[in-house]
Amino acid sequence: MNPAALILGLIGLVGLAIRARPGRHTKRDLTRTKFDIILARIKLRTATIADVEKGAELATQLGLQAEVMRLTALATAMKKKLREKNAAAAARAKPVPVAPKIPALVKSPLPKEVPEDAWREYTREMGTSTIGHVSPQYRLGVFQVSLPGLADLGFVKDLSRGKAAAVGDYDGKTEVYTATWVPPYSLERFLSDAPLQVQAWNQQNLSNWARVRDRHVLELGSTILGQEVTGSGLLAVAAMGGPKGLDSFIKQTDEQRKKYPRTVAKFLETNGLF
Repeated sequence: MNPAALILGLIGLVGLAIRARPGRHTKRDLTRTKFDIILARIKLRTATIADVEKGAELATQLGLQAEVMRLTALATAMKKKLREKNAAAAARAKPVPVAPKIPALVKSPLPKEVPEDAWREYTREMGTSTIGHVSPQYRLGVFQVSLPGLADLGFVKDLSRGKAAAVGDYDGKTEVYTATWVPPYSLERFLSDAPLQVQAWNQQNLSNWARVRDRHVLELGSTILGQEVTGSGLLAVAAMGGPKGLDSFIKQTDEQRKKYPRTVAKFLETNGLF
């Protein structure tokens, strides 16, 4: 954009804001001024989806039906573009798919709420590593579960922060969560036992599903990152960041969420499956 045009546009926005001082105009005048500010942002291509949706709301209040239709269509187009952009980013970052035998082991832990085929698809999207993989962040196995997650399930105890022995892609130099495995479990067994990893995965998701129902059921159907939120998307967020990470994700703005690209990618990949 021409810098001069941008400056002139910003000056125009300041002028509109000044004219909107309380006490000098009627309520309709102030509504019109807010609407004009949003139109200016759209013209400058600085408007967000929320701005455009607000503009449509203001246009409704002003009785500007043509503008309501135009801005509603614009917001829809912006959401579609955002979904396509995020889906493309997720596809570029997607790791090598998991071996086919893992989904074959999986059965829905929520058979009355989630059909088997939907659960298997969710598992494929989330289980993209290998059975024996240890990440640089010390996440384990097919589903890259964390030690805090395994502690919640009773697989490990005495959770603390420190340096673990180097293994897999973890170099032993970075501070991570460490823990003591509870017999009969061990790191070696966990990284070689596919059914055990599926067992832990299902238990973790059952726990996270309970949290979604207890705390976040009203978020289902809301809009996050341009998508209508479903249970599978929230479960993916909880699997990536834990229960507290899910709580934070829901409270954040879309801009704040984008600071966590791996979590955003999993949300976009899985949301809508169930």
